[in-house]
Amino acid sequence: MSSALCLLLVACAQAPDSPRLPAPAVAMMGELDQDGDGRLSAAEIPGDRGQELLPRLDTDHDGFISVEELRADLDATKPRQ
Repeated sequence: MSSALCLLLVACAQAPDSPRLPAPAVAMMGELDQDGDGRLSAAEIPGDRGQELLPRLDTDHDGFISVEELRADLDATKPRQ
């Protein structure tokens, strides 16, 4: 996994109650977002991770991971207290 993707996931986990991604996570997503469209394609995620993550995170099946889809996945997978 790339360091930017790892940092993105860590930044998201640090703001578990926010309905939107925290500013550092948005900035890191922007770093991975090579074409600047505000979403991630499998090709923009380094290595084979894009092919692994896209089917799980792309809930609207448009071929991209949006900020909202990333947040929804993090909300669904965070431990319940």
